[in-house]
Amino acid sequence: MPRLEVSKYEEDLEYRRSIEDLIGEGMVGGFCVFGGTVESLPIILGELQALAEKSSLPKLLMAADCEWGLPMRLDRGGTEFPHLMALERMGDQDGIRKVAAAIGREMSALGLHWNFAPVADVNSNPDNPIINIRAFSGDPEVVSRCAQSFFEGLESVGIISTAKHFPGHGDTNIDSHLALPLIAKSQDEFDQTELLPFKELISRGIPSIMTGHIAAPKLAKSLGASEGEMTLPATISPYLTERLLRKELHFDGVIITDSLEMHGLRTLVEDPGEIAVRAFLAGADLLLMPTDPIAAHKGLLKAVDEKRIPLDWVSQSVARVNNLRLKYLNDRPLHAKVEWLIHEQLADKAGIESLESLGEVPKPLLLSSVIIFAAGTESEKEKRDMLQGFFFSELPDLSVNIFIGGLPERIYPVGTSPLIVTLHRPRGALTADRTSGSIDASIQKIVDMFIQKRIQPAGIIAIGDPYSADRFLDLNPGFVIKTYSDSKPSINALLQKLESKIRTI
Repeated sequence: MPRLEVSKYEEDLEYRRSIEDLIGEGMVGGFCVFGGTVESLPIILGELQALAEKSSLPKLLMAADCEWGLPMRLDRGGTEFPHLMALERMGDQDGIRKVAAAIGREMSALGLHWNFAPVADVNSNPDNPIINIRAFSGDPEVVSRCAQSFFEGLESVGIISTAKHFPGHGDTNIDSHLALPLIAKSQDEFDQTELLPFKELISRGIPSIMTGHIAAPKLAKSLGASEGEMTLPATISPYLTERLLRKELHFDGVIITDSLEMHGLRTLVEDPGEIAVRAFLAGADLLLMPTDPIAAHKGLLKAVDEKRIPLDWVSQSVARVNNLRLKYLNDRPLHAKVEWLIHEQLADKAGIESLESLGEVPKPLLLSSVIIFAAGTESEKEKRDMLQGFFFSELPDLSVNIFIGGLPERIYPVGTSPLIVTLHRPRGALTADRTSGSIDASIQKIVDMFIQKRIQPAGIIAIGDPYSADRFLDLNPGFVIKTYSDSKPSINALLQKLESKIRTI
């Protein structure tokens, strides 16, 4: 299942032909979609399905990461929902089902069949730089309950769901896009935390599970791995995938790898053909986003010819994937109509209900200044603009300072009652220095500076990463608000809460 860059497909003739050749040569079972719009994507996916039919291939499986809706992957269009951690904060399992069903309807209307969600990771490590608010909670029982509801919502509208990232990516402080995370827990510890949501979802019939680029040496050793095999990531570890997931946990659905482009795996194995073979031998049925799909395909064929890959393994994987197609693609029609306005209202409701306030926000809220610390990524710009526009319009005479990318040498003016706002989430660091994971090193410097100046903030607002707010508690702020998401509905809910209360000193 290679990557499909929709904009590139539209604009680059050579790239378009390469995608068409992959289909014509029967090298793919589907695509993982990146980019496009709600207008363009159905047309392009329809073209590719027609080409597959012309080439006498089964219907292509079209997938995307839509954990919080189409905007996670599309260039334009679709409803943006709060992140999964915010959905848990609503305290409403039926609400989670409704959000997942709405996401599924929007995907289905565009020709997408497969959502790589829910995240079943337990975010037990606050320093996690990649999972964080993508997880429902740091409590395995809460994650199990919420992930089950999300799965039920997708299932109700005929969308394939995927529990990820097996055996659990929550207790890491390394981004597997960049390096290989290692979890030094025993099998008993895994059983009590990371594996609990996966076990529950397997028992309820989750159709697919994604393996992660995560090494678990103690767990692998308990399953029979040798010293040289203990540090292999689950993606290419037969002990963590075939032995644990398939045989011990009795999962009989489709196993798909995490992206084979990610450096956490490629630091161990560079050759795309060898990566494909080792992932398949580990127990995967579908190989997601190999760096070179042709090389991956040739590597698999060669391994079959050399009897390195048994033919009955191939037959079993093909059968599992075809069963998925039969259940989700052949028997269920696309949802042609989407109630976009209802979905927007649902997203707004989730944003409001997931806000958490520690301490009462006074009315009036008297402020001397607003200080915003925000990530410098281009994807965050629209959200930074939302904040600046609000404070400038509501408090035109107030000092509003926004610091992008870290701590300046001097913050002035501060006054006696500043409001501190952090716009911060995983993969959106405040600075390039990520030594403390998603809770950036700059925050402690900011706290130390306020303590030195003996300034007590009127309040702390953490947009996105909720753990960043905890770093400011030593300042004894008047109140703390956490949004648990940096989605637009979450930011709008926050601004509505502030609108009637703020005043300039």
